[in-house]
Amino acid sequence: MATLTISQTEDQKLRLLIRNCLVFSLFMHLVASWFSIGYHQYDEHYQILEFASYKTGITPASALPWEFFSKIRPTIQPAFVVLIKKYVVPAASPVIVSFLLRLFSSLLGFGSMVFILLISLSFVQGYETKRFLVLLSTLLWFVPYLHSHFSAESISGSLFFIGLGCIWLAHTKNKLYLLLLGGFLLGLALDCRLQTAFMIFGLALWCVFIARMKINHLLLIGIPFLIAVGIGILIDKWFYGEWLFTMWNYFKVNFIQGKASDFGTSPWYQYFIWGFSDFIPPFSLFIIAGLLYSLVKYRTNIFSLTVIPFILAHIIVPHKEPRFLFPMLTAAPLLITFAWQDYGNKIFSQSRIKKITLNTFFGLNILLMALCCIKPASDSEGLYNYLYGHYNGKSAILICKENDPFINISLYNYYSRPRDMVIFSNQNDPEMDSLIHFRHVHPILVLFIHLNDADLFAKLHPAAKMVYCNIPRQALKYNYFNWVTRTKFWMLYEVKE
Repeated sequence: MATLTISQTEDQKLRLLIRNCLVFSLFMHLVASWFSIGYHQYDEHYQILEFASYKTGITPASALPWEFFSKIRPTIQPAFVVLIKKYVVPAASPVIVSFLLRLFSSLLGFGSMVFILLISLSFVQGYETKRFLVLLSTLLWFVPYLHSHFSAESISGSLFFIGLGCIWLAHTKNKLYLLLLGGFLLGLALDCRLQTAFMIFGLALWCVFIARMKINHLLLIGIPFLIAVGIGILIDKWFYGEWLFTMWNYFKVNFIQGKASDFGTSPWYQYFIWGFSDFIPPFSLFIIAGLLYSLVKYRTNIFSLTVIPFILAHIIVPHKEPRFLFPMLTAAPLLITFAWQDYGNKIFSQSRIKKITLNTFFGLNILLMALCCIKPASDSEGLYNYLYGHYNGKSAILICKENDPFINISLYNYYSRPRDMVIFSNQNDPEMDSLIHFRHVHPILVLFIHLNDADLFAKLHPAAKMVYCNIPRQALKYNYFNWVTRTKFWMLYEVKE
C-alpha cells in the first residue's frame, strides 16, 4: 500500500525531480520546434498553411483541397497564421513563419503538460507513485514532437486541457474567475477541431453529475464558451466570405454523407493495434491494459470521464487515423499512473526487477524522443527551405528529372515555393541538356532523387556544384545492405558552366 503522505526528504527529492524533468522536457520541446520541420500529416499543411497562403494572395483557390470548397474547415488557425505573417513578422519568409508556429505550438503544449502534471500530482498517493507520474508525463517519447506541430490535434488538445485544468482549479479552490477562462479555452479548442466536442461532452458530464456545479457556475463556463464559438464563426465568415457553420458542414459531409469513409475504414480495434506499436512493445501491453483499467475503475475521475466519450466515438467511426486520438494524450500519464498505483508493486514484487524495467522503459523513451525531435517531420521540407532561402525572387529555373517536388497527393505547395521560380518536371537527359545550354541569366538548378542519376549528371557537367543534399554526402560512403540505392534523396545541383 502507498503511504498517504510523503516525508520532507521525499518531498524535496520530488521537487528536484520535477524541476529537472521539466527543464529536460522544455529543452526537447525547443529542439523539436527547431528541427521538426514539415508536417506530420498533409492536413497540417494544406488545410492551415495553404489556407493562410490563399488569404494572403499567394495560393490560388483552385489549388486548395476539397475541404475548402465544402467549407468544412474551421479557419481560426489559418487566421492566426495570417496574423503572424501580415502583422507580427510581415517581412519574414515562410521558413521563419513556420518556425514561429512550431515554437508557439511547442510552448503551448509544454504549458498544458506542466499544468496538468501539477494538478495530477494531487490525484495519486506516495512518493514512488508521484515519481512515476512525473517521469511518465515528461519522458514519453512522442510528446515534444507532437506538441511542436501547429496541427488541429495539437492546438486543440493543448487548449482543451488548459481549460479543463482551469475548471478543476476553480471548482476545488473556489476561484470562480477561472471558470470564465476555462470555458473560453474550451470554445477555442472546439473552434480548432470539431471532435473535441466529445471531450467537452465528457467534461460537461463531470461538471453536472460528479462536481454538481451550481447553475450560475455552469453559466460562467457556458457563456465564454459560446463567445469563443461565436468568434470562430466570425472568423469563418471573414475567410469564406459568407455566413456558415463549419462544424455543421463537417458533420454533414463526413458523417451523414460518409465522405470520411472514402479515405479508408478500419475495424473497431485498430487503435489498440496502433497503441501497441507506438507505446514501445512489450511495455505497450501494460500501458493499454492500464488505460482500460483506469477508465473503468476511475470512471468518475475528471480525466477518465472526459476521454471515455472521445475514445468510444473514435472507435465507432469507421475512418481511423492515429492522429485522431492525439488531443487526449495529455490525460494518458495520469490514467496509466492510476493503474501503476494499484498494481505496480503486485506485478513487480521484486524491487530490482521493477527498477530494471522502469529504467529500460524510460531509457528507450529518451532515446526515441531524441531521434524523433531532431528528424524532420517531412523529408522535402529541408529542400523547400533551401530553395526559398537562396533563390526566392531570383527567377531561378528548376529542372527535375522526376516529378515537381512541390506536388504532394495531387496538391501543390504554393506556401513554400520561391516566387518567380520556373519549374520543368519529368525531363529526360536530352531535354535537361537543352534547357541548360539555352539558359539566359537565370540561376539553373537541377534536382535528382536517385544517386545514380546525380552521379552521371555530375560527370557530364563537371562545373555543376551540388548545393543541397538531404543526407550528408559522407554517409553515402557506408552503403551497408545497399541502403543507398533503396533510399530517396533530394540532390540539388547549380549549373555554372
